[in-house]
Amino acid sequence: MSVNVSGRELRERHFVDLVRSTLEQHGLAPGQLCLEVSERALVYDGPDSRRTLEALAALGVQLAVDDFGATYTSLTRLPKFPVGVVKLEQLTVSSHERGIVAAVIAMAHGLGMSVVGGGIETVAQLNDLLDLACDDGQGFLLGRPLSIADVIQVIAADGATLRAEAATQHVSIDN
Repeated sequence: MSVNVSGRELRERHFVDLVRSTLEQHGLAPGQLCLEVSERALVYDGPDSRRTLEALAALGVQLAVDDFGATYTSLTRLPKFPVGVVKLEQLTVSSHERGIVAAVIAMAHGLGMSVVGGGIETVAQLNDLLDLACDDGQGFLLGRPLSIADVIQVIAADGATLRAEAATQHVSIDN
């Protein structure tokens, strides 16, 4: 599950405790949560935000920098933060931008980070990102935002599918 987090939330003294207690309350492993922080908040919000990010990473929560490319941050600054995912802004199909995106993907992979292409609305954008070895993608072409009720239905359907597959293979899984 991915959740956007603001710079203000990162500066809150008890934010890590709130995340920890929420995970415990809902029975989620920290690795099942990815907190998405804007590039701007990551770079400009100071030492309190950095300490919070380090504490969240130590807790085992995944961290992503969202909308990478929205400001002028260099990838060389990213290793200073415990971020494992770079989420790119929407890709247009211009050859100039494609070259920049290719370089960002290659550099992020070189730093051991995965890359999510954002704002995928056309098949051409999806194909470009696939050609550039982008790890994941999101956008209206791939799926629309869901309400909480719809998310619950999707999770329930996935669980039912897993149970059915396990039954045909005589495998036991827990709910």
